[in-house]
Amino acid sequence: MVRVEQSFDSRITKEINNNTLKKLGWVYWVFSIILFVCGIANIYEYVIEQSSGAPLDTSTLIFGIIFTILGCLFFPPLAKIVIIRPLQKSINKKQPLMNGGAQMSFCFDDKEVIIDSNMGESFKDHIEADYSFIYRIEEEVASWSLFISVGQRFVVFKDKIIEGSVDELNAIFKANMPVNKFKPLKKTRHLH
Repeated sequence: MVRVEQSFDSRITKEINNNTLKKLGWVYWVFSIILFVCGIANIYEYVIEQSSGAPLDTSTLIFGIIFTILGCLFFPPLAKIVIIRPLQKSINKKQPLMNGGAQMSFCFDDKEVIIDSNMGESFKDHIEADYSFIYRIEEEVASWSLFISVGQRFVVFKDKIIEGSVDELNAIFKANMPVNKFKPLKKTRHLH
């Protein structure tokens, strides 16, 4: 049996955002490049118009500058700082569980998973389910994501295990999840 106890706090949403950005990073890259190229093309068109002596259309320059700035903002490392973090902080402030000291407890054994959540007397939740309840499990460096559907997940942190071990929980997942529904962390070999 493996038991994990953790707070329901912004660390969970941070982990979800990091995993999502890692998986969808290519979308940000493509979008960033398209916007940046469109911006540079508009600025270049403006410069060509100016050198040809044709009447100047400043909207081309303005759109070029705007597209270039947006392209830079969607550059994945910058997007994480400028767009994703502020948006998530705003969402977290509006969630009473995130700010009220809610606690979560996960108990994994060979038959089922038990999830308890509570925030004093104002909120209590108890789930007992066999592993078929879980759509997919993905192991990350610091946590596991237990997807209960394509878009909903629980995040379970490795450093919050109070009984059992990481290897023990991975063995439980491997034994109880259907093939291809548990994605363990790829172990990297260190070359000496």
